[in-house]
Amino acid sequence: MDQNKLPQQARVVIVGGGIAGCSVAYHLASMGCSDVVLLEQGQLTCGTTWHAAGLVGQMRPNRNMTRMSKYGIELYSRLEAETGLATGWKQCGSVNVARTPERMKVLRRQIALARSFGVEVHEISPREVGEMVEFFVSAAVNARDAQADGVEIHGAQGHLIGQLVSPFSNQRDDRYGGSLENRMRFALEIISGARRRLGDQAVIGYRMGVEEFTAGGVTEFLRNRPP
Repeated sequence: MDQNKLPQQARVVIVGGGIAGCSVAYHLASMGCSDVVLLEQGQLTCGTTWHAAGLVGQMRPNRNMTRMSKYGIELYSRLEAETGLATGWKQCGSVNVARTPERMKVLRRQIALARSFGVEVHEISPREVGEMVEFFVSAAVNARDAQADGVEIHGAQGHLIGQLVSPFSNQRDDRYGGSLENRMRFALEIISGARRRLGDQAVIGYRMGVEEFTAGGVTEFLRNRPP
């Protein structure tokens, strides 16, 4: 906005165009307050807000904070229809991996708590782990359809695939845990599925983090593995 067009006075002046400032302006306008000015020295959300883009969770330590988070998700999901501006909002959920039996007990308590707060959550079975392979394969197909030159399966830096490969984080006792063969099963099924869908000529890479900086992790396992 041209500074010469800024009003000389306003009923409400909000300094800072990050997520908090934009949210205050939006909700004031929704309640009928039209005399609102939002000031930002750069572009909207150009500060710390953009660093956290996409990091939206529902579960919080108590019921009221969880209600606020759930409201935010409901708001984001309807903003495009309400404003006509594409937000890129895609609700995809998240996955936590238990490293120890004790951690599994904690996660199961959190599942019960989340359900009492009205948050959709459940423990993933081995069958569902296998079904998730297709999500990654479909993403590879989408990259191909978008004219990408190749596809890289990201199995590093603590993401889901890497967590299942790591003996530190993967303490499952089913076909996706235990031995190296089992821990690699999820990644290999994704690679095989992508190869099947993309064809023999497609470029498919796999990024594996071999320096986990954690005792009992991939690094230690590879160092101690017999030749």
